[in-house]
Amino acid sequence: MLEIKGYITKATFDLFSSQLRHLTAQGTEEVTIYFNSPGGDVQPSLLLYETIKNSRVDTIIGVIDGECSSSAIVSFLACKKRYATKHSNIYLHAIEIKKKLPLITAEYLQERRAIQNELNGIILEKTTFPKNKLEGITNSGEDYKLFLSEAMSYGFIESIL
Repeated sequence: MLEIKGYITKATFDLFSSQLRHLTAQGTEEVTIYFNSPGGDVQPSLLLYETIKNSRVDTIIGVIDGECSSSAIVSFLACKKRYATKHSNIYLHAIEIKKKLPLITAEYLQERRAIQNELNGIILEKTTFPKNKLEGITNSGEDYKLFLSEAMSYGFIESIL
């Protein structure tokens, strides 16, 4: 059993990847990862996604146990089997800018758009969520609560525990 909890940072990724490598070296065939994260830094979240997706563990089960929002959703979607506990919450939204910039340049906006498109691409590849709905959410700047029944119908999760 592994956990991804709290704000996702490079330290989160480093700890998680070390733990997963250890379990892989032991020959573990099935790993359950519990997610309770509001998201976090995009790059470590994408690294988590790649690490989970490319793991040599036969079955990786993801369980949302609390919250799985923002970039944490992308990491969660790498799991082969996906579930959520009854009172869990899932929120979708555009990536947020945490740094104060003196000037927002066209280059910066282009990079931000490319990152958002990459995240959206993963969601669209791993689920049946409508592209126009996802783009509307990420363009609005608002949080979108994905109800668990909706998450199940779109393939974010297989069932509610």
